[in-house]
Amino acid sequence: MITPDLSQILLFLGATLLLNLTPGADVLYIASRSFSQGKRYGVIAAFGISSGIVIYVIITAFGVGEIFQYSPLAFWILKLVGATYLAYLGWKSFFSQESIFQKVNQSSEGSAFKTYMGGILTTVLNPKVILFFITFLPQFVDTTKGHVMSQLFFLGGLFILSGTLVNLFYVFFLSLFKDLIFKSRKVALAFQRITGVLFGALACKLLLAESR
Repeated sequence: MITPDLSQILLFLGATLLLNLTPGADVLYIASRSFSQGKRYGVIAAFGISSGIVIYVIITAFGVGEIFQYSPLAFWILKLVGATYLAYLGWKSFFSQESIFQKVNQSSEGSAFKTYMGGILTTVLNPKVILFFITFLPQFVDTTKGHVMSQLFFLGGLFILSGTLVNLFYVFFLSLFKDLIFKSRKVALAFQRITGVLFGALACKLLLAESR
């Protein structure tokens, strides 16, 4: 049975909170869904991102994630796919002639699932996430206590909880922000162009990422 060190847990939670508060592709995706589809879809996007992290926690705990650290080809393929996906999101946002940040009717059955899967893909197609987990989580594992896999799952669960709460905070904050700012179509379109540029910048940054 695991007996977590409280000081280590507090240190881990502090580090994860700072990391989760740092805006990235996940926050940008949540912002785009919150602005274009409303608070409900922002929440769905947040849970989609958390589900993607669950996948990486499982991969890390079973050690498969090391493949991406030591196999340049595997890392390059995942990096290329992830950058392509981010570039697609950027292109769609930047070149759209209609504001996607205006309140629209998104009541179709498939839209919620599409938003959820988009959150998963935003996380899973980012190789920097798996590299983060296989280098960050083990630092807080105490091998003298045994049950290394259980410790990794425990730490991963704390990370997911922290990340989900932070992302939900972003959803509700951005939803309020939308109501105050995006009544103007010009402002909405300008923000949409900026979002497209940021997605493109993230895609370029991902392409330049090193496997080690």
